[in-house]
Formats: sequence, C-alpha cells, structure tokens
Amino acid sequence: MDIRQLLLDAFAAEYREHLAAMRRLTAAGAGQAELAEVFRRAHSLKGAARAVDHQAIEQLAHRLESLLERVRQGGLALDPPVVRAVLDALDAVEDVADDPEAAVAKLPVAQALDALLGGAAAEAAATAEPPPDPEPPAPEPSPAPEPPPDPAAEIPPAPAPLQPAAEPGANPAARPLAPSGHETVRIRARHLDGLMTTGGLLLAQTSQQAEVGRRLRVLHDEAAALRRTWERSRAELRRHEPAAQSTASPLEAIDKAIAGLGRRIGELAGLQATSAWKTRRLIDQLQDDVSQARLIPAEEVFSGFGRMVRDLARESGKLVEFQMTGLELEADRMILQALKDPVMHVLRNAVAHGAELPEERERVGKPPVNRLALTLGLQGTRLRLEVSDDGRGLDFGRIRATAVAAGLLDGAEADVAGEAELARFLLRDGFSTARTVDRLSGRGMGLGVLQEVLARLQGDLEIGPNHPHGTRLEMSLPMSVVRTDLLLVACRDQTFALPAHAVDRVLRIRASEIATVEGRPVLRQGSTVTAMSILGDLLGMGEDSLTDESGFCVVVILRAGRRRVAMLVDGLLEMRQAAVQEPPAGTDPVVAGTFLRDGRPILVLSPALLIDGQPNQGPVRFASEERKAPPSILVVDDSITTRTLEKSILEAEGFRVRLAVDGQDALDSLRREPVDLVISDVEMPRMDGFGLLQALKADADLSAIPVIMLTSRDARDQVQRGLELGADAYVTKQSFEQRTLLETICQFVDPP
Repeated sequence: MDIRQLLLDAFAAEYREHLAAMRRLTAAGAGQAELAEVFRRAHSLKGAARAVDHQAIEQLAHRLESLLERVRQGGLALDPPVVRAVLDALDAVEDVADDPEAAVAKLPVAQALDALLGGAAAEAAATAEPPPDPEPPAPEPSPAPEPPPDPAAEIPPAPAPLQPAAEPGANPAARPLAPSGHETVRIRARHLDGLMTTGGLLLAQTSQQAEVGRRLRVLHDEAAALRRTWERSRAELRRHEPAAQSTASPLEAIDKAIAGLGRRIGELAGLQATSAWKTRRLIDQLQDDVSQARLIPAEEVFSGFGRMVRDLARESGKLVEFQMTGLELEADRMILQALKDPVMHVLRNAVAHGAELPEERERVGKPPVNRLALTLGLQGTRLRLEVSDDGRGLDFGRIRATAVAAGLLDGAEADVAGEAELARFLLRDGFSTARTVDRLSGRGMGLGVLQEVLARLQGDLEIGPNHPHGTRLEMSLPMSVVRTDLLLVACRDQTFALPAHAVDRVLRIRASEIATVEGRPVLRQGSTVTAMSILGDLLGMGEDSLTDESGFCVVVILRAGRRRVAMLVDGLLEMRQAAVQEPPAGTDPVVAGTFLRDGRPILVLSPALLIDGQPNQGPVRFASEERKAPPSILVVDDSITTRTLEKSILEAEGFRVRLAVDGQDALDSLRREPVDLVISDVEMPRMDGFGLLQALKADADLSAIPVIMLTSRDARDQVQRGLELGADAYVTKQSFEQRTLLETICQFVDPP
C-alpha cells in the first residue's frame, strides 16, 4: 500500500470520528465547553482535509468553523435552525467524502450556511482557496482515529496503520495521526460468536465436572464405610476363630489395600475439586474477556439515526428536533445490531404517525418543532432504551376500532379495554392504524419485529402515552448475551429455564388460595391480584396435578415491564448460569433461546411471550382494582345447631364466618380481630345479646360494627330495647327465612 492510500485511510477514520463527536455535542442550548470542542474538531477536520487535498470537505469544514465562531462570539444563537444547519453540514461531509472535487457552493447546505453567515461576502470567503499559513499547520492533536465500522469487525476497530517514514520532500502536514498506544486488531464477528459458544459449552462442562466430583465424594464415603465394615468383621473373626491368627498377614494385606484405596480416592476427589475450581475460574475469565471484546459503543450502530430522522422530516414537511443521549454506553455487539432495524422502524413511525406539521401543532398550542428523543441508560445490570416524542400520541379510538375489525376484540371487550391493553395491540405483527400504506409506514411490521427481537434477547417492551403529549416506548434488555442467570423449573417431567431477572418471587401456596375472577384463576396477595396460568398448558403439554401430597403448589411470579403473571410449575430445580443461544428454526414462539447442560438442550422461555400467551389475551380486568376480601361476619349464639345452620348459609354465599358461644366470648374475639358485621342471639349465658350490644357501642374501636339481633321472642318491648341500645336490625326466629337474613345482611355489607 502506498503513502497516498495510507493517508486516505487515516483521514477516513479521522473524519468519521470528528463527525460522530460533533453530532453528539451539538444541541440547542449547548454550553461554551461543548461549542469549543465542536469548533476545535471542525478546525481539525479542515486541516486534515487540506492535508489529503480534499477540497470539498475542506470548504464545508471552513464554513462550519466560521458559523461556530460566530456562535461562540454571540453573533448567532444556537437555536434550532442553526443546529439543523450544523447537522446538515455534517451529513454533507459524508456525502462528498468520495468526491473531493464536488461543487460545494451549489449544495443547499452550503447556501444555508452562507445565508446564516451573512450572504455573498461569507460565500466568497468560504469558497475561495484559504490563504496558506506561513507553514502548513498539522492537524491539532486529537484522540487516535479509528477506522470506520466494518460489517465483519464488530469490536472497536483498529486505528490507522503506523505511518511509514516520510518520503524526502513530503509535506509534514500530510502525516496521519499517530496511534494512541492502545493496539487493537480486527476480528470477524463470527469468530467472536464462536468464542462465545465455546465458552458456553465449557460452562456446561463444569456441570459435568461437578457431577464427577460429587460421585468421587460418594465413592470416598463408600470406601470409608467399607473399611469400617471390614474392621468390624476382622475383629469378629479374631474373637471367634483363634486359628485365624495364623492368617494375620493376609488379613493385614487386605486391611492395607482397603485403607490405601480409600486414601487414593480421597486424594483424587481433592485433586478433582481443585482442578474443577480452577477450570471454572478460567472459564469465567474467558467469558469476561469475550464479553468485553463484544462490547461496542452504541454510537457505532445508532449514529446514522440522526440523519435518517432529519431526511424523513424534511421530506414530510415537518420540523423535528431529534436528540440521542447515552450513545457512549457500551453494550454487546449482537444486541445493538439486533436492535438497529427495529429501532429504526420505531423512529420512522414516530415521524410518520406521531410528528405533526407546524400548523397542526400551533392549532393545539404546541411549539412548531416536534421533539423526538432516543435515550440509552442503565437500569441495574440491564440496558434501558427509551424512544419518546411530543407528537399527536396514540389514537386509542382508532386502535380499538382496528382491533374490533381484525377480530381481536368484540364490542363489549373493546368498550372496557384499558389504554395499556389497547397499546399492546400495536406490538402485533401486521397491526397498523395507518389509513394508507406509504414509503414510511402502514404495514404494521415495525413494532411486531421489535417485540420479536426483544423476546429473543430476553428483553421487555412497554408502550404508552408520554405526558403531557406524545408516545413513550421503553425497552429493557441484557447488556450481554455471554452469560445469563436462569431459574430451572420442572414441568411435565421436563426441565425449562426462566431468566432470573424476570422472576419477581417464588411462592409455595395452598391450592385453596387460588381464587377466580371472571372465570379465570388469580392469586390474591393482600390488595394485589395477579393473573395465573399453568406453564404446562401454555406449552401445550396437557394437564397434570400441580399439588404435592400436602396440597401445596409451586408458583413463580414473572414480570415483564409492568405486567405480571403467577405461573404454576411442577417444581423448582436450581439456579444456573449459562450462555443463551439463538433458538432453532421453527421453535415455538414462547421459546426465546437454548443452552446446553450435560449435553442436553434446555429451552429458555421468554417471560414476555408467556404473559402474552395467556388465555384471553391481555390483563385480567376487574370491576374494581381495589376489590376487597369477602366480608367477615361473627355469629354469636349459645345453640350449636343455630350456629352451624347460620354458618353454612353464610359461607355458601361467600362470606367469611367466625363463631362465638356467648356475648363475652364474642367481645373477646372482636377485641382481638374486628369483623364487618355481628349477628347475635339475645338470650345467652354469661353475657346476653343486650350486654354485648352495650359493650360494643361503648367501645370506640368497635362501635361502628353493624349488629343484627336474632331472637326467638317476638316481644315488642324486647325489640324496642334492642333498637334503643343501638341494634341496626332485628330478626325474629319465628319469621326466620334464609332469604330474609341475607337481604338484611346485604343492607350493611356488600355481598361477596
């Protein structure tokens, strides 16, 4: 390779680095420090372009430098028009990169820059050949350039090759920048993937080593037991067979052989344990190294989104201010590459569906410029990506109508469907609210593809309104696919894995704790109600008993974003760390990946798809989200027959029932735990019903409890006395009917 090509390679790496940094630093309201850095890079870009005689980039960089200088001096404000001009200039640099002789003055962006700089005088100054310096300046020092991303090189690319010795008479300014000292090499992505797969297989092999160690320990214990048995047998033999003394030498030989065997097994078990521990440490180090090698800044994958949004906005006649933050964050190459196309579709949808024309925004009191943002950050150990805008937002009426037309909801379901449930329809393949199909959108593929990608990567996706205006889409996914913590569960004599990050909690409950709402099983924990599913049913594996001999069930509560589901499984096995790989072609969509353990494939299930796969798609809807437990009633009567009859009637209607044998027993019980209603007989030993009524009304903590008096005497004076003492109702046993009692109760408490 000749000197000229080396210079061009170095320049290509340098100008891309400058463009990426300037795009990141340029924003409305940027401070003086950011402006100074952008100005410095524009100056360096101009010098580097001059060094390789790239006149087109040199002229654009000179205009850009002049504009930034004007902003720094206060002659121009860094408002949206200026920011757009700067970003358009950076896009134009990429456009003319392969054409050094391009007519820059005829480009619209050059004319826009000239207009901002003051017209023809600025244009003449910009298009003229810049006066030579006394000595051609070398480009200002800057971080070592890196070559452009290569589809085959998915780790941070190598810097430009070391410069050869300058030829006699060569221009010193033409020397490429020296490397920073951090040597890097290019590795094809498939080789890194191969290293990751190998590391995963080695990790699985450590499980086999652990099993070998366990068996060696068992063998050592068996050898020790054999030695003890032999010693007892030898002692018995000597005691009962004195003649056996003559065979002492052979017995001692057997004794030594057994002892030696046990000792050697113990030494082997210790050696194996040490070797397995060291092997695991080396595998951990290998996977850490591979994980680090696979990390790249998000900017390398997402940097082109800015120009795409600006082009789409310009074509559609909309004003869009697009900001990307957190692009310096590093994540696994495979994850970022998998997200690139789906996120691109999301941004296109935001411009096509969400962004409004200036006159539309002004009519509703919004500023004329739409705001669109892509934000990356960390949420614990997971990558969080958010796309938000302040546009027209989700049209829930249109979504509801489209869902009904597609047969996804009937009219009654659509009327009560909440916003969160409706928004999730947008994540279905082919679901689109666009009235026409155009170049930007309308086929309903973007969000469906994103949902599928995130499910495969063990990620979560939520979509909903962005307050006060617009739409917000949030994604959460792992930073790396090298290793994943998994919970292994049993289901129908098979083993499945659930990502540990999605496991909210694990419970062991009685089958009687499972309630039913609208014909569907739910788990109630205080005021929280969680929809419940059976893992075997979702996987099409048939029904089976999920309770053990003591009547308990194992429940894993999974979460995906804001959604939760209680999943019934046959049992819990263990926590395991493993490499999750792509699922095989044709795998059920519930499966998100596989890993190998002891040579067997184990399916890793996607929590998001498990939740979406519940019967009657969507979350369980309740008449009231704060629905209380069934009312509790205390029945007070000295007759066991009456108590039993009333208890059976009330429990059949769904009430919770407690019993007391007289007024004193009832008062003690209520002071320990109040109830919603008391039904009391009048004539009872120790404390009768009137005494109980007086005690309750005198107790500030119990006085609000309604009391129904139930008596066999239909004496007017007794009824009057009970009402004067504060009884809320009075029912005589002569006219006692089940329906009468229930109607009276429902006057004071809501039916279950």
